[in-house]
Amino acid sequence: MSSTEDTSNFFQRPEYSEEYWDTYLAARPAYSQSFYQSIYSYHRRLPSAQFQTAHDIATGPGQVAAELSDHFDHVIASDLNPTHLEVAAHRLSSLTSSGKISL
Repeated sequence: MSSTEDTSNFFQRPEYSEEYWDTYLAARPAYSQSFYQSIYSYHRRLPSAQFQTAHDIATGPGQVAAELSDHFDHVIASDLNPTHLEVAAHRLSSLTSSGKISL
């Protein structure tokens, strides 16, 4: 049996579903605090020790951008998938509206 449904990108969902994205995040490996601490330690070792801007590339639903926003003045979150950016915008709305994160 064949299907004509486009499955080339199953993340392109027609509407936002909190339950779907909560399940998605629960199934993903969590980044450890030591991962984040290595980023922060690297920046502290720089002569200028700057924490102005971080860039979360391939942000997905934005969980890393949210964590980085606690330590950086501004976080740029980008993703090639427009659905991921829409989800990140929804999940990070308070941080994007305050200017802390830009998509």
